[in-house]
Amino acid sequence: SIMRSISFRSFFLMASVSALSAATPARRKVVVSGAGGQTGQHLFRKMLALPEEFDPVGLVRSEESKAALIEAGGVPESAVRVVDVTNTADVQKVVEEHGSSAFCICSSAKPAPTGEMNEESGRPVFGFPNGMPEQVDWIGQKNQIDACTSDTHVVICSSMGGTDPNNFLNTIGARPI
Repeated sequence: SIMRSISFRSFFLMASVSALSAATPARRKVVVSGAGGQTGQHLFRKMLALPEEFDPVGLVRSEESKAALIEAGGVPESAVRVVDVTNTADVQKVVEEHGSSAFCICSSAKPAPTGEMNEESGRPVFGFPNGMPEQVDWIGQKNQIDACTSDTHVVICSSMGGTDPNNFLNTIGARPI
């Protein structure tokens, strides 16, 4: 159910925040990618609400995402960077400029309806307008991990259909290549 999924996501995010917080008494510099998305934004805002524990910087995919995040309130412009996670140099630059003892990867290729319908199934056809999963989820995550030092705490978060094996999002890639 949706409430179970939301509760699970909230529990997971709070556990992530608690684990990062408990690891050191000093203020942790944390990079949160996907800060404009549902899961990443939730985590980013939780960290911003604990300024004595965290100094987070949120990475978003576009200027539009950055503006929407700031306009929604509670997020200072200085805490948000527009970064293409598939660009190694861009990710490395943020880590070097901000420094980080933790990197929370919440970025993900996001499916969206193309406007077409599959005639056989009657279901909408989905595409990835902001990057294919191989580019964002594989190369993007690799770039983020590679940008970290060996003592950086890395957390990978995903909530897309994760608690429901029958969720449509878990069937998108379930076809032969």
